[in-house]
Amino acid sequence: MAPTAYTERVSAGTPIATKRVLIVDDEPIVIDVLRDFFRQFRHGRTYEIEAAADGVDGYLAFVRSRPDLVLLDMHMPGMDGLQLLRQIRALDARVPVMIVTANQDTNAAAEAHTIGVFAYVPKPFEFRHLDLLVGLTLDSSERAPSGAPPTS
Repeated sequence: MAPTAYTERVSAGTPIATKRVLIVDDEPIVIDVLRDFFRQFRHGRTYEIEAAADGVDGYLAFVRSRPDLVLLDMHMPGMDGLQLLRQIRALDARVPVMIVTANQDTNAAAEAHTIGVFAYVPKPFEFRHLDLLVGLTLDSSERAPSGAPPTS
């Protein structure tokens, strides 16, 4: 099993800026796939990837690193994705959060959008779709005025 939380810096070409990304998922293979995705991401940024295997460790990592983007799973032991999303929103309403999950529950997706998720991405995901969403998420958060949530 992967360590509970770890950080890795991955580069995708000549960097424009470094972005901190927090991945919270209880499946180590998903964390590995997403980390590899950010290695190949071609929008000219360097990514510092931090990962956590559950909601509690994800919350602690969020508080510690204040990431620019959060990708989280819905179903995890302890604190689930919606609970973590609520905790993140209580701390910072501006940081973009994407839920990447195999959960097909439309009520949960609607609740996530009500709480303030940028995107709800079903597993298995297509890399082109994820690439587009991450680019849009980071671009919109860079353009959002200080104190205002990014628009989707």
